[in-house]
Amino acid sequence: MIIYDIEDNRIRYKIAEVCKDYGLDRIQLSVFAGMLAPEKRKKLFDDLKSKLGKETFGRIILVPICHKDIEKKLEIIEYGKSVKKEFFANPST
Repeated sequence: MIIYDIEDNRIRYKIAEVCKDYGLDRIQLSVFAGMLAPEKRKKLFDDLKSKLGKETFGRIILVPICHKDIEKKLEIIEYGKSVKKEFFANPST
């Protein structure tokens, strides 16, 4: 899972595009999640670090989630009702 808080709209857009390029699913405006092999996860984080640069105020957090937890269905409350949603259906390896 990638979580970020970036003040510059242009950089924030670039970060989102990198996450999409890696096949991650958008969970919230600044939260993406998906399955990646360890090598790809390292490359993703390096790419995100590069896009953020040193001139922009921001923070990007990579939260690893174990396979047991990924196999569980994600429960989301939307519009006042609970729905089960399948994320991580097609892992990017």
